[in-house]
Amino acid sequence: IFMDIMMPGIDGWETTRKIKTDQRTKDILISMVSAKGGVKDRKRSYEYSFADAHLTKPLDFELMLQTAENLLSK
Repeated sequence: IFMDIMMPGIDGWETTRKIKTDQRTKDILISMVSAKGGVKDRKRSYEYSFADAHLTKPLDFELMLQTAENLLSK
């Protein structure tokens, strides 16, 4: 899943955390995607939401493809 952080209602961090802390869905691979690319934002993606990757907008589609390939090869 490529999950945007800024969404109406529940944000991507909360959504990802719910997916990753549920035993039935914890192994779903998720990359955060956002204009929020600071150190604190990336830290929250990994440490709070348990995301597998974090990409910053504007997206570099080569990097997006490479990230997908890296995650799928785990």
